[in-house]
Amino acid sequence: MTAPLLVYTAARAGLLALCLLLGWLAGLSGIALVVVALLVSGALSWFLLQRQRLAMGAAVERSVQHVRGRMRARTAAEDAYVEQLQRDSLGDRP
Repeated sequence: MTAPLLVYTAARAGLLALCLLLGWLAGLSGIALVVVALLVSGALSWFLLQRQRLAMGAAVERSVQHVRGRMRARTAAEDAYVEQLQRDSLGDRP
């Protein structure tokens, strides 16, 4: 996992924990506590963690581009191998 992903995940978990604590202190319990904490922490994270979310998105994009580059290289190598096999098989014919 990349650092931006870890930072964003830890910040989201911390925000959820804080919302759970505040909800509990406000007198909520059970499923109501969990639902309210999830909704409030989700809304707050949209605004408070924008910078971390953008950094995570950029890190994921770099990772995807790296994988795509490796896939293109493997495809090119496979195509070259098949073309070489085809040339060799045509060269062996009388």
